[in-house]
Amino acid sequence: MVAPPRTRVARDRAQLLAETPPSYNPWFHLAVPNIVGGLVIAACLRALTGPSLAQWMIVPAMIVIVIATEWRFHRDILHKRTPPFGILYDYHTVSHHSIYPRGDMEIHEPRELRGILLPILAPAAVFLLIAPIALGVACLLGSDAGLLLLATAHAYLIAYEWLHLAYHLPERLRRWWPLRPLAQWHAVHHDPRLMQKANFGVTSPLWDYVRGTARKP
Repeated sequence: MVAPPRTRVARDRAQLLAETPPSYNPWFHLAVPNIVGGLVIAACLRALTGPSLAQWMIVPAMIVIVIATEWRFHRDILHKRTPPFGILYDYHTVSHHSIYPRGDMEIHEPRELRGILLPILAPAAVFLLIAPIALGVACLLGSDAGLLLLATAHAYLIAYEWLHLAYHLPERLRRWWPLRPLAQWHAVHHDPRLMQKANFGVTSPLWDYVRGTARKP
């Protein structure tokens, strides 16, 4: 394993904190996407009228689709400078990976959540992207199918947020099974030699095995 010198890691971490506005509230950043996502999920579930078994199958199908989408987005957008998403490349590959290399993954203080969490407007962006698809599914398979698709997408986003955060918490909190093997899996991706080659799945290693990018810890 090759990791950046600790002096460089410390410098980049200090730069992240120096560039963080004084008004930044890490707990607000953590809470808002979860509250918004939770409200969307609750509203979708409340609006269900009694989905059939076939409509419930939207849930596992959607989970597989978003696992594959996460893998593709992570590999081709976050780890390749692709216009017009260069800012995402800089945020993830240039900043996040330089601050948290394998062997030094954990955050040291709450304000570092700015370098870990998704943008605070992520649930709104997901809603805008998924809502037209959910509407199309509702027209084809019934309103309950569309509602379940929308709820599943937001539940997955929340799961992603919490799992990724957990991987960067202190080691004693990452020992809990089954979190530990997932944290170790993600740590391999943070090896500077492997970050553009392996373990792009954050919530699940499934698509890495499907696409041949799996590298066991």
